Amino acid sequence: MTKYVFFLLFFAISFPLLNGMTEEEKKDFWYKGPHLKLHHKKNRGVRPEKVMARAKNKVQNPRPAAIARFVNGGKVGKSCAVALERVPVMLKEEAGIDRQAWVRFGLPLPMGAVYQTRFIRIVDEAGKEIPAQTSVTGFWKDDSIRWALVQFSVPLKAGEEKRCFAEFGGKAAAAEVPGALSYRITVDTGKITALIDKKKFNLIRSIKKNGVRIGGFSPAGVVLTDALSKRDYSISAQPPGKIEISESGPLRLTVRASGSYARGGKKLMDYVARGTFFAGSDAVEIDFTHINTELAREF
Repeated sequence: MTKYVFFLLFFAISFPLLNGMTEEEKKDFWYKGPHLKLHHKKNRGVRPEKVMARAKNKVQNPRPAAIARFVNGGKVGKSCAVALERVPVMLKEEAGIDRQAWVRFGLPLPMGAVYQTRFIRIVDEAGKEIPAQTSVTGFWKDDSIRWALVQFSVPLKAGEEKRCFAEFGGKAAAAEVPGALSYRITVDTGKITALIDKKKFNLIRSIKKNGVRIGGFSPAGVVLTDALSKRDYSISAQPPGKIEISESGPLRLTVRASGSYARGGKKLMDYVARGTFFAGSDAVEIDFTHINTELAREF
């Protein structure tokens, strides 16, 4: 059986040093330190388009897409090139509490080995299959799976170490996991029901458990205060520019919304919000990113 060894590579980024500059040259910058320098003082108060017009180095590449496209299944239905391979997955509970642990990791695969996610599965040490959700995040040039995102849940005692195996190949056909998540404006995990308002988006409008409301965010959702005008801008003041299911499966579902803070029709900066829900769980994971698009004035 072939053994696979994976390595993590770390890269360092170097900033321009100021050691080779004269004291007069150093005074030309807003800030100078041992490892980096900021913009020239002559650009202070100048609008960004004027600075870019005379900049020597232009931005060539556009900003990459903000969303990873998860592909369930695969592109083609070719046969697996390997019969069965196993990769050990070591789990350790380090918080000192009993828990139902949600595991999520990327699995690299050799070219031509697997073309469909149904030939990837998780088993325990006894060989019993653990229900898992597998998606594709990258393909090889022959359309075989290069990277698979594997997610599953296992119980762990406080301080417990447990070993599982990620198996792939023609003999590793995974059992179908029954769909436990449904979504429209509501997301039902089987434990809680969350309501997401698409028009007045405030992350999550309400969460109910056994039919009783147990939580939710304020009507404004997230508020941004303009330091100059002292006015508040909120994410619920206007509908998101886009709201979609960015990841879905029988175990995990993520709703992604992107838009702008607003007040009375006026926008100020952008945001990206993600809410992740887990089948059979009352846990909700919120990831919120603030994007500064206000380039008309300095910080």
